[in-house]
Amino acid sequence: MNYDKIDRLIAVHVMGWEIKAVDFKQDGSFYEAYFDEKGNRLGLVGAYEFNPSEYIQDAWIILDKFTSFKIQDTFTGNIHASLFNGEWHKAQSSTTPLAICKAALKAKGIQI
Repeated sequence: MNYDKIDRLIAVHVMGWEIKAVDFKQDGSFYEAYFDEKGNRLGLVGAYEFNPSEYIQDAWIILDKFTSFKIQDTFTGNIHASLFNGEWHKAQSSTTPLAICKAALKAKGIQI
């Protein structure tokens, strides 16, 4: 699964945002933007404005949606993330942002 798809899943299923078409391009296609639950436009999809699967500053935002969390470096090339919201959801990856995303999606019942 590519990072863009993970970021979209996080935005919709974890953050509770919507993705809507905005601003048509010259070729007839359109840009997509994230909108929060109040309808505020947050940024363009894929424009490096919200990329939690790659950037730790965006992944930290996800943690606000959970009661508690643990991040553990195994020193074997894997990072373990555990997120709690009624029960623990664990995932591992080679990077901390991706481990957080995987655990958050697992908490929402989405396996990647």
